[in-house]
Amino acid sequence: MFPFDIEDEEAMPEIEEEKELEEYEVDFESGKLTGRKISGKEAVKQWIHIALSIDRYHYTQYSWEYGSELRELIGKHYDEAYIMTEAKRMVEEAVMQNEKITGIRDFKCSMKCSTLTMSFTAETIYGEIEVSENV
Repeated sequence: MFPFDIEDEEAMPEIEEEKELEEYEVDFESGKLTGRKISGKEAVKQWIHIALSIDRYHYTQYSWEYGSELRELIGKHYDEAYIMTEAKRMVEEAVMQNEKITGIRDFKCSMKCSTLTMSFTAETIYGEIEVSENV
């Protein structure tokens, strides 16, 4: 009713709601978009898959923070302990670029021939996501 009451309401900053991550769904078998939008855990899981599949520093359309360097471990005769340590570090670097991911745990990996197989649990603001990837 008094002018100072109105000014106080107008002076209060609006709190922006954090938007839920939303992506277009990709059919990885065909390599095409499905036309459907996904969000939450599904979108984060897809983001992780793409981030681990993209070679870091290779494509100019992606920033240098996006992608992984996991392919550098393949074809080399590194010790298994070294591969495990480096793969975990590279995965953490890649996935922690997404602000919706708070950490990873239960990381396991193995190298057979020219395939690096990894599994881990990604902790996100939407809950836990079980991830299994081959590089």
